[in-house]
Amino acid sequence: MSPLGNRNYIVLFGLLALIFVAGMFVPLMDNDAAHHANIALRMYLTGDYVNLIDNGKDYLDKPHLHFWLAAISYKILGVNEGAYKLPSLLLSVAGLFSLYKLGSLLYNQETGRLSALILATAFAFMLSLSDVRMDAILVAAICFSCWQLLEVINKKGWIYIAGAALGLAVGFSVKGSVGLIVPLVFLGWYVIEKKQWAFLYSFRFFSLILLLVVFISPVLYCYYLQFNIHPEKIVRGKDHIDGIKFALFGGGAERFSGGMSQDGKKDILFFFYTFLWAFAPWSIFAYLAIVKTIREKKDWFVSATILSLALLIGLAGSKLPHYLNISFPFSAILVAQFINERPPTKLVRIVMYSMMGIVLICHLIVNGWLFPEKIIRLLVFLFVFMAGSVVSTKTPRDTEPFTYLVRSILLLYLFLNMNFYQVLLTYQGGQELAEKTRGQVNPETVYFWKNNYSSSYCFATRTLRKEWGDGEQLNDPSAHLVYDIAYEKEIEGAGVILGEKVFVKDFEITKLDKEFVNPKTREAHCSKLVMARVISFRKL
Repeated sequence: MSPLGNRNYIVLFGLLALIFVAGMFVPLMDNDAAHHANIALRMYLTGDYVNLIDNGKDYLDKPHLHFWLAAISYKILGVNEGAYKLPSLLLSVAGLFSLYKLGSLLYNQETGRLSALILATAFAFMLSLSDVRMDAILVAAICFSCWQLLEVINKKGWIYIAGAALGLAVGFSVKGSVGLIVPLVFLGWYVIEKKQWAFLYSFRFFSLILLLVVFISPVLYCYYLQFNIHPEKIVRGKDHIDGIKFALFGGGAERFSGGMSQDGKKDILFFFYTFLWAFAPWSIFAYLAIVKTIREKKDWFVSATILSLALLIGLAGSKLPHYLNISFPFSAILVAQFINERPPTKLVRIVMYSMMGIVLICHLIVNGWLFPEKIIRLLVFLFVFMAGSVVSTKTPRDTEPFTYLVRSILLLYLFLNMNFYQVLLTYQGGQELAEKTRGQVNPETVYFWKNNYSSSYCFATRTLRKEWGDGEQLNDPSAHLVYDIAYEKEIEGAGVILGEKVFVKDFEITKLDKEFVNPKTREAHCSKLVMARVISFRKL
């Protein structure tokens, strides 16, 4: 395919920047994003950056770096959605640049630029910058560490050795051992194909390992302070927890064995059918490229990396769609080289135009029928988007299918961030409850009923969750109780006398189903989140 040209890249990445900035203002979703934001909020409010605490209990699952970065961002920008998401966005930009450098080293500059554009427009990558968890930083760390490792193999200076160690340390410090495993899998296959065995017993490699140990030591030391010297602490029913051992081996082992999964099923094909939508619209091209590299037996180390990760995820007992993000940098390079090395064949053109049609149909269904409430105010954003697209119309003929596909996916992403998520989040009760009671109820006097949680409420009100105890601590006449309406009879049966109530609709929006998606059945399918004033409490 002919080069897109500098102007096209500037316009397309400029439109991406608009979309990613719009995603900064999407409210946090309950479960992971708001949950992680509240762990960082506790750090910010208490000044305790050593202990990870989740709703008053010790938190073991993830390392510290993501929470540290969010807490520091709160200090600079205040506690808000943008401050929580900003570190992930900035590091993702660095990750895209790193992927450009990696692709350029492996092939050429055009493949490098295409790799960055393809990764940035993959569906789950965009989602990771709107619904921010650890994955955006992890992917950025993988891109950076692989780039630096390749430079070290090419016998570049000490700055690249330190860079490789730092990239690996960031990946480890944000998601545990997977941040080390993925770049090392890539390194292993590269060494095998290119026969760079000498690197593995060189002084540079051992220096890199030594620096890595130094860079991850702050996280390991915090695990030691929180768990190793406190054997009495209990997490998931276990005491005498070796925090350092868990950080190095335990988290990955639990996920692989299914210890963190509700079903623990080993679905060997999970990667392949989930990848179809997670890496859309580029997934079909990734499959075609893998077949091509296997058939030609050339530069197969990238395909081997992807297939190795697919096997690991497929065999793991605990698996979620965002686990696939670790394969995206390598998939983007593979697709970029596949598209770049020759003019698009008839099959490739058909697939690109077909994918563009599917994307536009999805756009019309989601933003025109399922969630159309705020479509009118988005006309101004559509105008800005179309104006930007017009600037980039002068492209070589053989690049037209690619650029049209990119523009269609960018249009969809713009409307997802500016319309779909904005409407969807009105069904998340915590955020709505905070807005509805702001200025009327002091959030410091709000308690949650047992087994009831709303991370989005706590983050929106800048407070830590307080659980209802036996009621004796509630001498404040302004005390309020938050609960799902399904618990109301249980609460009243426990002797709690409730007064005025505020109701908001509530649905677990990270787990959409057909009844909720259908506008005709959506309202009836929602539960209700309730805030009630506590009049009195009689202990039964």
